[in-house]
Amino acid sequence: MKPRTTLLIVLCLALLSVAALPAAFAAPPLQESEPTAVPNEETSEEEVVGVRLDDFNANSSSLYLVDPFDPASRGSVKARMTRGARRTAPNSPLHNVTWVSYYGRPNVDIMGILGEFDLDELADRLQTQADAYDDANGPEVGVQPAFELVHGMALCCQNEDNSFLGFLDDEIVEAYINAAQERGFAVVLDVQIGNLTPQEAMARAFKWLKYDNVHLAFDPEFAMREPGQEKPGQPPGYVTAQEVNEVQQAMRDYMVENDIPGRRVLILHQFLLSMIKNKEELEQIYKVDMVITADGWGTAWQKLGKYNSFIYDDVEYAGYKLFYRWDDPVMTEAEALGAALHPGHVYMDFTPNVIIYQ
Repeated sequence: MKPRTTLLIVLCLALLSVAALPAAFAAPPLQESEPTAVPNEETSEEEVVGVRLDDFNANSSSLYLVDPFDPASRGSVKARMTRGARRTAPNSPLHNVTWVSYYGRPNVDIMGILGEFDLDELADRLQTQADAYDDANGPEVGVQPAFELVHGMALCCQNEDNSFLGFLDDEIVEAYINAAQERGFAVVLDVQIGNLTPQEAMARAFKWLKYDNVHLAFDPEFAMREPGQEKPGQPPGYVTAQEVNEVQQAMRDYMVENDIPGRRVLILHQFLLSMIKNKEELEQIYKVDMVITADGWGTAWQKLGKYNSFIYDDVEYAGYKLFYRWDDPVMTEAEALGAALHPGHVYMDFTPNVIIYQ
């Protein structure tokens, strides 16, 4: 995680590992603004649900009542997805697939693996990592590699427009989009909010949705919310559920107004409970597939404790971040999917739909 907040993150990880936070699993259900899928002549009810009901019923208790030494008793990777992921429609970018992304800022190696290599080598490495997940996630689930660019990066100093954000030049973004299209990869453009409202910050990335392989993400850590705050991330920021819903609605409206077909992924990073206020009020918005990603580095048991606290069945889609440099050790693909028991007898309760490497 970012050096400025290292001590705070370590303390929070320790607290989260002690407190199991079982109440997180009992959170009220999400409000659903529009249906995520409607059966029609070309889409059977079984396809809309995304998993055979007999398979899910047989494994529904495996999330909590399992033999910890018998991974098979937990059911398949697909059966352990959240309710939203199990029911997603075939036109969703997350339907029956594990996203594997490489995160960072081009030419800034300290921010993640994406900035450590040129495009060709990066793409080769990403494909190799994605192939490993394709082997680990079973025959029912495919894989989708993605470049995740920190497009709007938080700045330590005030800039001309007072946004405290520095956006990538269009030429750089286009280069990654074109390279991704040639390989069949997705692109995620990440915005760190800064001194703007979440909707203002994200609107600066909407123009890239004209490319059918482009999706979006935002990071509340760098939202400047405190009176007199001088730098993003000090202290860590937050978003409210209402603000997240407004971002989703604005994204949907932009797509409708500009005749952009299909659905797009929107990733929301979280490494503290306080980063998403009133989380139970998050809505599921038509044309937007919302992913909550458990962020933060540390030992596997710390990270799993945090993930299992943040991700419950009413979260639409789940994400998980791994750090090549900072995790000790970096979890295996099977462990990161909850398909293998990590030493210490800790499992991931719900299968992540998105795995991010930084």
